[in-house]
Amino acid sequence: MRRNIILMLIAVILTLGGYTIWSENMSPKNQTLPDKVSTPYFPPAPHFTVRDLNNKKISLQDFKGKVVLLHFWASWCAPCIVELPKLVKLAKTYKDDVVILAISSDITEQKLRQFLTKTSLNNPPKNLIYSFDDDGAITQDLFQTIQLPETIILNHELNMVTKIAGDAEWNKPEMQDMLKQLMPK
Repeated sequence: MRRNIILMLIAVILTLGGYTIWSENMSPKNQTLPDKVSTPYFPPAPHFTVRDLNNKKISLQDFKGKVVLLHFWASWCAPCIVELPKLVKLAKTYKDDVVILAISSDITEQKLRQFLTKTSLNNPPKNLIYSFDDDGAITQDLFQTIQLPETIILNHELNMVTKIAGDAEWNKPEMQDMLKQLMPK
């Protein structure tokens, strides 16, 4: 028994030693940084179309030139319910420069409509658009969102700038500054 433990310890030590030597040889040597740091790369958002709750077909391309918040949520999600009035306020503040596409993962569109009517959120500003993702094709498949709420912020060129998981404080000065910086000059 004691001999097996000693042999196992030797095997672990040799394995760790070999990995250390291998990883040191694999790491780049004498790496220098460029004199100038390039502009960060923001990948373009995948193109998609949805239907709003009035059955109007909407393409992400319709919003080029504006900052877009792709907001993934559901009426059964407590943090989503807390965040939604903040998004309504944000939409009213930036009605000409920001579009909020609120894509719901509710069980049925009827549940979504009932929630919006019950909470008096069914008449949002024109730049807050509710949509229903019935099969998860956009939420889960395209944007790989599994935790709600989640918001992906796109700049005016429809490039993905950042992702915010959870209930965000949209009226904080830092958030307002970030959105203003993304708006076209």
